[in-house]
Amino acid sequence: MQAPTPKRPNFFRRYWFVWLGVVIGVAIMTPVAMWTWAVFPPDVLLMKEPNQADLVGTYHLTDDSKRFLHRSKDYLSVPDSTIELRADGTYSVDGIADCTFLDWGDGAGRFWSGEGTWRLDSSDYGAGYSLTIHGTSGPFTEAFYSGWVTLRGWGSDYGLEIGIGDPDNWESIRYNKE
Repeated sequence: MQAPTPKRPNFFRRYWFVWLGVVIGVAIMTPVAMWTWAVFPPDVLLMKEPNQADLVGTYHLTDDSKRFLHRSKDYLSVPDSTIELRADGTYSVDGIADCTFLDWGDGAGRFWSGEGTWRLDSSDYGAGYSLTIHGTSGPFTEAFYSGWVTLRGWGSDYGLEIGIGDPDNWESIRYNKE
């Protein structure tokens, strides 16, 4: 008669509390990690303070942002839109969607142009940089926007991200320098 083979202890049964801890940890940390990357994406967290001269230039509304305005904000057509930042601290905006500066991001399907002054500031959220905009003509007259335009990108390849409506909705459009 052959001797019975000794049973090896089942690792999963023996250490069930470890696996339970791993599952609970992943379930808790996944939303936290997603929120962290949404609020502080890597390009914002790791951005060195840019030279103002690197920001000067013309930024164009991205194709993804045009599609977003058409599909999610019900704009019938979206024209080419630009933001020009000048070295003397002035800017001009041509064809910006009205949902970017009207309450709660509910646009009326109009596009505006205007001019004003801009300056680079550290972000209100403790990471990254934003532009403070003061309007002198167009829809931005007498307006002062701080943190409305967030600087995005790596090195000298910058883009401008403009929040729409309530920040908790995470809606924005983006302009890239070309």
